Amino acid sequence: MARNEEGFAETYSKMSDDELLRIEADRESLVEDAKYALDRETQKRQISMSDGPLEEETAAEAPEGPPAKSHSSRLGRLLVFFIWSAAGLTIVLTVFGQRLSGIAAEKFAEATTQMFLYSALAGWGITEVVAGRSLTIKRTMIIATVMYVLGISWFAIKLLF
Repeated sequence: MARNEEGFAETYSKMSDDELLRIEADRESLVEDAKYALDRETQKRQISMSDGPLEEETAAEAPEGPPAKSHSSRLGRLLVFFIWSAAGLTIVLTVFGQRLSGIAAEKFAEATTQMFLYSALAGWGITEVVAGRSLTIKRTMIIATVMYVLGISWFAIKLLF
């Protein structure tokens, strides 16, 4: 074994498997003696490129970018709007529906339910288009709260005056 090759062999023998795999990935930049010593060490340890570096190191080297839009946050935002719709509907039917009876009460309940369901879908749709990934569940709850407080207030004003 040549003197340079011995030095590489000694260096590689002290490295972890992951370090060797990273060097193997950049094999083209090595001199011939280093390549030969690397081959011997990886064969001795029975490791190959298919073993790959640890996931945490691979993730740390990955380029950072905006997180992918997750379906759970989309459904979470939709759920927020539907919960607020149910709460708003309950308030409106309890406060204003008691004054009605018969067919008028049924029509009022049907129209109000439809209005609240449409407003839930519209609110969710607007947040999907406008905000996208940056809109968290907490921010959605704030938006929905403001939207439904204003909507119920407007509804109450229209019915009372």
